[in-house]
Amino acid sequence: MFNLQLQTPTAADSHSCRLPQLQTPTAADSNSCRLPQLQTPTAADSNSCRLPQLRTPTAADSHSCRLPQLQIPTAADSHSCRIPQLQTSTAADSHSCRLQQLQTPTAADSNSCRLQQLQTPTAADSNSCRLPQLQTPTAANSYSCRLPQLQTPTAADSHSCRLQQLQTPTAADSNSCRLQQLKTPTAADSHSCRIPQLQTSTAADSHSCRLQQLQTPTAADSHSCRLQQLQTSTAADSHSCRIPQLQTSTAADSHSCRLQQLQTPTAADSHSCRLQQLQTPTAADSNSCRLLQLQTPTAANSYSCRLPQLQTPTAADSHSCRLQQLQTPTAADSNSCRLQQLQTPTAAESHSCRLQQLQTPTAADSNSCRLPQLQTPTAADSYSCRLQQLQTLTAADSHSCRLPQLQTPTAADSHSCSIQQLQTPTAANSYSCRLPQLQTPTDADSHSCSIQQLQTPTAAASNSCRLHGLCCIKVAQTFHLVLTDVTLINVFGKYNSC
Repeated sequence: MFNLQLQTPTAADSHSCRLPQLQTPTAADSNSCRLPQLQTPTAADSNSCRLPQLRTPTAADSHSCRLPQLQIPTAADSHSCRIPQLQTSTAADSHSCRLQQLQTPTAADSNSCRLQQLQTPTAADSNSCRLPQLQTPTAANSYSCRLPQLQTPTAADSHSCRLQQLQTPTAADSNSCRLQQLKTPTAADSHSCRIPQLQTSTAADSHSCRLQQLQTPTAADSHSCRLQQLQTSTAADSHSCRIPQLQTSTAADSHSCRLQQLQTPTAADSHSCRLQQLQTPTAADSNSCRLLQLQTPTAANSYSCRLPQLQTPTAADSHSCRLQQLQTPTAADSNSCRLQQLQTPTAAESHSCRLQQLQTPTAADSNSCRLPQLQTPTAADSYSCRLQQLQTLTAADSHSCRLPQLQTPTAADSHSCSIQQLQTPTAANSYSCRLPQLQTPTDADSHSCSIQQLQTPTAAASNSCRLHGLCCIKVAQTFHLVLTDVTLINVFGKYNSC
């Protein structure tokens, strides 16, 4: 009944635990646990658990579990599980799994997997994977991977990968990968990868990857990747990736990635990525990424990323990222990032980030970040961060952060932080934080915090927090003068005890 001698893995093994008899790894092993017979690692081992026969680590071991025969750790071990023969730990072990020969843990073991020879766990084991020689688990094992010699699991095993010698699972196995010796699954298997020896699936399989020997799916497969042997899909496939052998799609495919053999889409495809064989889109494509073969878009494409083969956009593209082949934009591009081939922007660009090839901005750029190639700003730049190449600023800069290349400020600086290159302040600086290069303050400083380089206070300093360099507040308030001469400041200062 069980085919553990599967020699050639399929694409369905991505993000899964490939089992021991898989001799030749494929690119589908990314983010997966490559098992012991894999002699030659590939780049697909990134973010994965490289197993014991892997002699030579590659750069793909970053964020991964480097296994026992790896004698010389590399920089790729940061945030990873350093394996048993690593005698000298490096700074890359922070947030990582320090392995078996590391006798003295360091502070870098916080949030890490302390491994087998660490007899006395420390508080640094929180959020970590405590390994096999730790006989007495502590509360620090929460969110961790308790390993094989731990015979009695505790409640600290929640969100962890309980390994092979744990015969009796507890409720702490939620969100975990229960491995091969677990004969009877419990409700704690939710969000987990049930492995091939689990013959009877329970409702705990929701959000999980049911593997190859599970012949009869249950309702617990919602949000999961139903794999190749699941011939009959159920309503539990909502939010899931239906795999190639599922010939008949159900309404449960909403928010899911319908895969290649699904010829006839249903209304359940809303918010989903319709894939390549879906020739005729339906209204269910709203908020989705319509893919390459969809030649005729419908109104259902609102808020979506229309892809390259869509030559004629519709009004449904509002709030979306119109991609490169869309030559003629429509009003539906409001609040969106118009990409590089859109030569003539429309009024729909309000609240959006106009990108680099847009040479002539329109009034639709309000509240947006105008990018470097926009040479002539318009009034639409209100409340925005005008970037560095904007040489001529307009009144639209109110409430914004004027950036360093803006040499001449305008009245639009009210309520804003005029940045360091603004040499001549205007009355528009009321209620604002004038920054260090503003040498001559104006009356607009009322109720504001004039910062340290303001040498000459004005009458506008009433009710304000004037900072360190203000010596002559009283004089300025009495005579309503703007004192710009150091001599006059000193003279008045003598009479007013500044």
